[in-house]
Amino acid sequence: MQKISLSDFKPVIAGNSDILYYRVDSRTCSSRYIVKSEGKILLIDSGDGGDTLDFTPDVCILTHCHYDHVRGVKKDWKEVFYGEDEDPSLPFVEIPVQGEKIIGGKFVFGKYTFDIIKTPGHTHGGICLFEPTHKLLFSGDTLFADGIWGRTDLGGSDSAMQNSLSELKKLGWKILCPGHGPIQKL
Repeated sequence: MQKISLSDFKPVIAGNSDILYYRVDSRTCSSRYIVKSEGKILLIDSGDGGDTLDFTPDVCILTHCHYDHVRGVKKDWKEVFYGEDEDPSLPFVEIPVQGEKIIGGKFVFGKYTFDIIKTPGHTHGGICLFEPTHKLLFSGDTLFADGIWGRTDLGGSDSAMQNSLSELKKLGWKILCPGHGPIQKL
C-alpha cells in the first residue's frame, strides 16, 4: 500500500505552505486537503483508504461520509467530524466509529477560522468549509470546478442541492477546493 507523506501535498496557494492538497489520480480521483497551524494538522477528507498517510492528523473533518472520503480514517485518529445530518442508512454512507457530528457555525483551528456550511444535496449531511481570509471553499462533492455540481442519485436531493449551491454563491469564494478534480481559482 502506498504511503503518502506531508511532502507529497502541494500548496493550494502559491507561497503558502499552510494550505495543501493531494489528489489521487487513479481509483476515485479523490482530493485531500491539509491546513497546518501552530504545529497541528487539520485534514479535510481522508480519501478512499487505497493508500495510507505516514502521519496522523490532529483533526479530520469529512465533507460527507461516502466511502471515497472516509475509508482513509484510521482507528487511532482522535478527532474526526462529519455533518450532523448524515444518514448511515443511505447507499455508500459510512460513518467512522469515532466520528462526531459537527454542527454548522464556526470551527477554529489555530489561526484559521472556518465557516461550517450545511450543504445537503449530494448526501443529507454534506458540509462545506469556507475560510474567509483567503476566500477558500472546501466544497467536497457539492460543487466542482467550472460550476459542475455533485450527483444526487445516491440518496441525495436535487432541490436540496440547488438550495445549497445558491448558498455557496453568496460566499464570494475565490479558490474552490473540491472533493474531486482540479482546484479552481477565480
